[in-house]
Amino acid sequence: MREDLKGIKIKGTAWTEPILVEGTNRNPYMQDDYQNKTDADGFIIVEKERLFDANKHYLLPLPTKEILINNNLEQNPGW
Repeated sequence: MREDLKGIKIKGTAWTEPILVEGTNRNPYMQDDYQNKTDADGFIIVEKERLFDANKHYLLPLPTKEILINNNLEQNPGW
């Protein structure tokens, strides 16, 4: 289940267009190499080949409030 963790779609949006800031014609919110950090659909790749961790990802974190209410509860592993 190796899969890239993706963020917002950036290609084809205003985020990639240069804007005039401090006398330059670049977008201060984007790094110059954003093309190398997006997938074929234009989404930013936040983390490459994220791996599934069975010890953590089969369970959700328990709400902190519930753990505080019931002292017998422990947080799920990995959370």
